[in-house]
Amino acid sequence: MITINLKPEIEAQIREKAKLQDLSVEKYIESLIEKEIIDVRGDRQSEVSIDEWENKLFKFINAPLNSRISPLPDEAISRENTADSTL
Repeated sequence: MITINLKPEIEAQIREKAKLQDLSVEKYIESLIEKEIIDVRGDRQSEVSIDEWENKLFKFINAPLNSRISPLPDEAISRENTADSTL
């Protein structure tokens, strides 16, 4: 276990960035350290943990494609409005 004393403003920034990434403070700091260690070794493979991958996938799936695009009304996709309905 490692204990680090941080300035309050640094701690606040870490908490904010962790929240933006939907991670606990511990997981966020762990990811920063892992990235730094990988960069120092020169191993630039993108090693992503299963939890991190699932988190990114969940965010992608639940993110709106475009907030300006409104859903189609039911009338636009009803059988009566299709091109083949006149056959």
